[in-house]
Amino acid sequence: YYLGDEYYVVGYYGNIENVIFPNNINQKTYKIASNIFRKNKNIKTVTFTNGITSIEEAAFRECINLKEIYIPSSITFIGKHAFSNSGLQVAVFEDPYNWKVPENGGVNRYQIIDLSNPETNAKYLNLQYHYFVDWIKEQ
Repeated sequence: YYLGDEYYVVGYYGNIENVIFPNNINQKTYKIASNIFRKNKNIKTVTFTNGITSIEEAAFRECINLKEIYIPSSITFIGKHAFSNSGLQVAVFEDPYNWKVPENGGVNRYQIIDLSNPETNAKYLNLQYHYFVDWIKEQ
């Protein structure tokens, strides 16, 4: 789906276990739309590629069989609840540094978090660290 000057993946219909996203759409980067895979019980792994810049709110929420993801350095935004209440066990970040989340849920107060431990990352994302917040990568 093309909106303004941005592309979004907005729908998925199927029962595939291992989702692999393309490197680009029409030679452009793109975003994963909100709620696109929410409650999908078939997905076990997701491979994001360097063409993706954002995973929007609740995109993989309650995907109880999702176990493993890889986040490339091109992704600079993970929306609130993107992976909450999922089965996520391993989340590897290509560039695990300089991610910030609101401090204690506060507005305009951020803390930088280290995402170099894949198992801890999965726990953070599953609980959506600090509950109802977006994660933003500092450039």
